[in-house]
Amino acid sequence: MVRGSTVGFEPVTDAMLENPDAGDWLMIRRDYGATSYSPLDEITADNVESLRLAWTWSMRDGGTNQPAPLAYNGTVYLANTGGIVQALDGATGDLIWEYRVGAEVAPRGLALYEDKLIFLKADGWAFTAQEAELVALDAETGELIWQVVMPNVYASSSGPIVANGLIIQGMG
Repeated sequence: MVRGSTVGFEPVTDAMLENPDAGDWLMIRRDYGATSYSPLDEITADNVESLRLAWTWSMRDGGTNQPAPLAYNGTVYLANTGGIVQALDGATGDLIWEYRVGAEVAPRGLALYEDKLIFLKADGWAFTAQEAELVALDAETGELIWQVVMPNVYASSSGPIVANGLIIQGMG
């Protein structure tokens, strides 16, 4: 399913990662300083009581999941239980696309760079080394772009980070 309300996809650049727009959350913990802080100021102590639920999205039952969703240009990217990555319309909560990773463990974190959504795919939390894959999907359509084998992975407690065009992924 392809987004119908936008024209094209503006690639995420190094400059955008270094200084993200206030409305975007382009990497785990939002920025390179890992501030986990949004500079948006529309919600204040004076108007917080008027907030109302706009929409909800159910996570799948079972499995291991500690999602760190990303948001870019009105789209929310989510790693759901059961190895499913989803793109949701941030205004309506409608599903834009879904990609089945093929592993039961949800990716722990996601990264956006250029036109790609990048994450680590592992079969489980391992006590012995396993073979995992670094995966890139088209951020607009959810189609697989590439996957690279990452040998000797135990687990990853965070998602990849992109800096100066390089993908950095902890291997546990």
